[in-house]
Amino acid sequence: SQDEMQVGKMKKLSQNKFVKKEPTTSHSNNGCLQTKFQYQGNTDGEEQTIQNLLICGDGDLSYSASIAPKLADMNIQLTATVLESEEEHQKVYKNSQFNTKSIQSFKLNNKHKQTLMKESTSNMNDVSIGFKQNVFFGIDATDLTNNLKTAFEQGEHNQGKITFDRIQFNFPHWRGKANHKYNRVLLNDFLESASKVLSENGEIYVALCEGQGGATALNLEEWRQSWIASTLAAEHGLILANVVPFKPLYDLSSHRGVDRPFKVGKIPKLYIFTKEDISNRIVDEQFQLCCSHELHVLLPDQNVREALSCQKVEKIIQNILPDGIIVKVPVQNILDKDNIGADTDMVVYLIVYCGETKAMTRQDADIYRAQTENELLNYASLRENRRGRLVSRPFPYPVLESMVHNLY
Repeated sequence: SQDEMQVGKMKKLSQNKFVKKEPTTSHSNNGCLQTKFQYQGNTDGEEQTIQNLLICGDGDLSYSASIAPKLADMNIQLTATVLESEEEHQKVYKNSQFNTKSIQSFKLNNKHKQTLMKESTSNMNDVSIGFKQNVFFGIDATDLTNNLKTAFEQGEHNQGKITFDRIQFNFPHWRGKANHKYNRVLLNDFLESASKVLSENGEIYVALCEGQGGATALNLEEWRQSWIASTLAAEHGLILANVVPFKPLYDLSSHRGVDRPFKVGKIPKLYIFTKEDISNRIVDEQFQLCCSHELHVLLPDQNVREALSCQKVEKIIQNILPDGIIVKVPVQNILDKDNIGADTDMVVYLIVYCGETKAMTRQDADIYRAQTENELLNYASLRENRRGRLVSRPFPYPVLESMVHNLY
């Protein structure tokens, strides 16, 4: 325990090195719209262009209007949505009608129409959602399956299951003043909803103000003050694939539900989520989500002490974990029996599970913890009153260094 760490005489402290990676410096903005799959599955190395894009909660529709021309030129189908009804939207936003007509004026060419019709006829699971750029009102981003089904049924074309190669929500925020609790609920419900209408290799983009998503957190306090975006995503089988600076070049016109600009800070970020296990693509360490726990091992003699180094324990645990989860043992603390009132010396390992290609949830990590404890019993005795304790809540890997520094 932490108290024992403070009162125990530390005989040995072993730490693995932390490798810091420079943050990604590429930018994403609507002036340089990315139309390729960023994290596609098995495509023989060829970059593939997305076929459709869903925009959620688009204020006065100015973002969709700004990207509609390029998407039309590339025959990428755009579906722009807002929460308000059409009548309410026109009352609130002065550019509502102008942006709506602008988006709808762009159509896909005949060649692309034929491709979509052929695909939807041969496979009813493919999506055919019309041949013009769509604008739908009254679409709740937290219930996309039902809302979009109704919207497309009222349109000219709808066959099969509706899925999107990219789903984007810029600067989601609970209406009115809201604390993190309500914004986390909104983000969680959106990610759950979006995951259900996301294509197999699809990507979810969420633009957030600096600090909101938590990817830049370097300690637990900063992480807990964020919206813990990657933790919420993991609950729905999504992993954080990348975070890049996002420069909005459109009218930020929806401030607490009224037609008024809002500030996004100096460096807003675009969070990119994908489904877990896409072609076994390994997530960069800086974006991996982790859970941790302590493992208390009794040291009856020198042989056990020498046999169970951090590297040895790491190897033992890694062999029992599923593919896509890696383990790190960054520190061990050996406690003198005289200082902790025990019969033998004890070594306390910090065990950290990280999602490399799989989403990391607390529930899954606690299963790994139980498996780890059972496996280590084959090598040494464990302190009984420290077994079976729930793992930590998930945290991003960059936070680990400060955790080790503060606790050990």
